[in-house]
This record gives sequence, C-alpha cells and structure tokens, in this order.
Amino acid sequence: MKVKAGRPSKEYAQQRRIALLKCAFHEFLENGFAATTIDAIAEKMQMTKRTIYSQFASKEKLFQACVELAMLDTKITDEQYESAVTDDIATTLFNIAKLRIDMYQGSSALGLQEILSAESGRFPHLVALNYRHDPAKARSTVQTNLERFAAEGHIQCSNGYVLAEMFLGMSVGLTVSLLKTGHIDNTAEAINRQIESAVSVFLNGIKN
Repeated sequence: MKVKAGRPSKEYAQQRRIALLKCAFHEFLENGFAATTIDAIAEKMQMTKRTIYSQFASKEKLFQACVELAMLDTKITDEQYESAVTDDIATTLFNIAKLRIDMYQGSSALGLQEILSAESGRFPHLVALNYRHDPAKARSTVQTNLERFAAEGHIQCSNGYVLAEMFLGMSVGLTVSLLKTGHIDNTAEAINRQIESAVSVFLNGIKN
C-alpha cells in the first residue's frame, strides 16, 4: 500500500523558513538587493520559487523579513541592559559600552550594518526600525542612568539625551571605528582599555 507523504510539522516548517531567511540574507549581503534573484535563492535552498513566493509576496518582502530576523539575532535584551547597571557610574557606563561593542563584533551584526548601509536609500524604514531595536535602547539606558546619578549629586546632567549620545559616540562608535581601521588590537585587553579611557574622559567633563 502506498503511504502518502504527510505535511511537514510546524517545527520543521519554521526551521526551513529560518534557513531560507538566513540564506537570503547571505545572498543579499554578498550581491546586493538589485543583483540578488529569487531563482538563485531557490537554487541554494533546493526549493521552488513558488514555495518562496507562497511565504513572501515579493523580493522586497523577503528582504525585509531576513533583515528583521538579523535584527532579532543581534538585539541586546532588556535583561542584559538591566544587568549592566550598578551603583557605580563608571562601571555602569563601561558595562553598557562593552555590551554594544561585543554585539558589533559579531558577524551577524557586522553583516546587518553593512546591508542596511548599502540599501538605506531603498529601505529607509528598516534603518529606522534597526535604530529603535537597539541603539535607541542603549541611548535611553545611558540617559536614564546619567539622570539617576545626577539626581544623586555625582555628576552634572543638563541634557541627558545629548550626553548619552555623546558617550556612546566616544565609547562605542570610536572604538568600533578604531577596530575596523586596525588602530587598536582586537583583543579584550585593548578594547577594555579603550572603553575605560572613554569613560574616564567623559566623566571628567561632567563630574561635580
């Protein structure tokens, strides 16, 4: 008696969907949005174009879905930010900056930043969404704690938003830039030393 093939389980279908999104992300990253084809992705995944289009109505929808998955993969959780906060301002700022830099060091995060930079003109809403996903959370966490320490009399904080953006630029943005250009070694010791220097310079400018 011939046994009919059953429908794939939800778990298997979800696994295939994630595999498809990761494959598509790699293709978009390697070739750019315009040069990437659904045919190429289907061939890599050994599935039909019809199967892909049954899940994503267009190449744009597929691109958005795979970028959103990459955002989730690189997102720093609320719990991680909460665990970074201590009763010492220098330690708190160091911990937050270290979280961000460790995230940027991951291959997924580097790929995400590269693909968003390349396709920002075509998908500005995804650039904005990515900012809300994590950089905005980092800024708000720094701002909240600067205002907390200011209320306790440790520092001056006339504009928490501006100071938070300034700190993240000094500690995270500069460190990542120095790493990319090879001006500091990609070691935990060198990175920690760079963050500590940024924290020290920043606090010297706002301490009472």
